[in-house]
Amino acid sequence: MRNQTLPSALPAGDLPPILHADLVGPIVDRRSWVWTIGPAYTGVFIWIPLLDRLGTSMLGETSLAELAVTAVLAAIACHFLLYVVPAAWGWNAGQRLSVVAASTFGAEGSERITGVGLGSAAVLVYAVSLFMAIRLTLLGLLLCGLISPAAIGTWTLGPLVLQSPVALLTCVFWIFITGMVSRLRLVSVITGLMKVYVPVALLLLGATALLTSSGLLTFDAVKASLAGLGLGQGAGVAPGMGSGKAEVFQLIFGYFALSGLLGADWGMAVRHPRDIRIGGWLAIILAGSYCTVLSLLTVAGAVGKLGHAPAGQADGLTLPLTFHWAVFHGIGGVTGGVILMLFGLATLAPGCYAVGIAAQRFSARWPGIARSSWIWLAGLGAFVLVATSWAGQTGQVFGLLGAIFAAATGALVADALRQKLNWPGVLAGWNPPGIAAWAAGVLVGLVPLLGDLLRWPAAQRFQPAALYAFLASACLFLLLSALGLQATPADGPRGPSGPGGRDAIH
Repeated sequence: MRNQTLPSALPAGDLPPILHADLVGPIVDRRSWVWTIGPAYTGVFIWIPLLDRLGTSMLGETSLAELAVTAVLAAIACHFLLYVVPAAWGWNAGQRLSVVAASTFGAEGSERITGVGLGSAAVLVYAVSLFMAIRLTLLGLLLCGLISPAAIGTWTLGPLVLQSPVALLTCVFWIFITGMVSRLRLVSVITGLMKVYVPVALLLLGATALLTSSGLLTFDAVKASLAGLGLGQGAGVAPGMGSGKAEVFQLIFGYFALSGLLGADWGMAVRHPRDIRIGGWLAIILAGSYCTVLSLLTVAGAVGKLGHAPAGQADGLTLPLTFHWAVFHGIGGVTGGVILMLFGLATLAPGCYAVGIAAQRFSARWPGIARSSWIWLAGLGAFVLVATSWAGQTGQVFGLLGAIFAAATGALVADALRQKLNWPGVLAGWNPPGIAAWAAGVLVGLVPLLGDLLRWPAAQRFQPAALYAFLASACLFLLLSALGLQATPADGPRGPSGPGGRDAIH
């Protein structure tokens, strides 16, 4: 049993429940980036093409080359702005994210943002995972001639777009399977399988781009006809999407924001700071660039192969200029169907992780409800989001999560740099600079979504909003801290800190 001394004067027993659970939880076995950061973050980026929205940026005046360069720059920004500092601080502190973030937001603030907030975000990610897995699998079965289009079409009920009975039954089945994986604590098995499947998925993505590559030669000639293609909000395009480089950057940066903040956990899990650097370079910059650029090339190649602009939503099944559409129409047949189903399997792994995170966070916060009950409650929430098709609005979902967690990461990064990566310990209560900076950053990040609600085009085009949220939060935190508003740990004995600080609690 470990001594529950914290690197501050605050006794572990006085911590909010989620922070206390993270502090006294099992000690992480520190390992190489090859088994931790590498597969984890490569798996994050292999998911981006499957989220289905990068290609819609081709509606703007920007060239394909400029969009590809922007995707690479976004991957670099994800590494240097969102990932590397939280990971280094987690390694230095030897503590999990919620405990590390208690320096930035205070114990109560971290409990809400990295505890309850992270659990709620996990439910959204779970729903998106299920939605995309169902959509990819059913489209694949359709191409293979095993189901009819009517089996996967949507139907409307007032303002709601509801999924078909086949999709809903599939959703219930997969909620049961993924829920049982979490309940039986078999996530480590999924982790092991994904370490094998991730490189396979990378090769599959390359093969998909190769199968549509013949159309790249004629894409520029066809691109002019895309200007008349109307993809409005009703088609599932996020506010402001479809006008070029800023939107590509927003989709990638906003999507990665949550994973970047979780870098504190991954940093704690590796043996040496070089693991953080090497893992980030290869799994975020290299793999991120590879996945996002190939996604764009696949869509462009499909447009070129067809030789004309996609005719709206004529098939009623896929949104034009998305990755799903590119495989469905640009490759098609049994080959396209098998590819879609294989990618569908890849989307279930994040769901297994997400439901486990949601159950862990919520059961720690409200221990009166059993962990197994939280698993099924998360499944119920995900089912509602899938059934109403909101989980398919990935631009909106990750615009929302990007605003919340890019702002949180901005404040945490500013705090870490201000402290020169020397973690000062847990602050009791709420830390005013951290909370104010986070709230301001969230408001900045939500501008495009609010603009859509208010039908304000200028606000809808405020992109990349997640990057602005990060910068606003970081700058405001530094300003408020410089004004002397930063809270300090109470006087008293301090526990071990620095590398391995968590391991010293034993």
